Amino acid sequence: MACAALAGGRIGLDLETGSDERIAEWVLREAILKASGEGLRALREAQDLSVHAGRVHWRGESWHVRRLADFDGDSACIVCSREVPAVASHAVALAELFVT
Repeated sequence: MACAALAGGRIGLDLETGSDERIAEWVLREAILKASGEGLRALREAQDLSVHAGRVHWRGESWHVRRLADFDGDSACIVCSREVPAVASHAVALAELFVT
């Protein structure tokens, strides 16, 4: 489970178990679909995304891409509508999320 927040812009995050190339490409597609608000209904159109110099072009917009290495053995990607100078991550035990 993961979440992301960005002040003054749009952001999409995906995190999946596994780190092979197929999964890395899947998280990129899901992150761009989440950031753009398209959702999985546009998945077929997002099959041929390619990242150049940390950016991907999707539906006439340029998106900033960050692949996250903070998750051992997993693939994670953040796609943002604006450049983000740094990404901070913080692991939280699942039990902490449900403390009453």
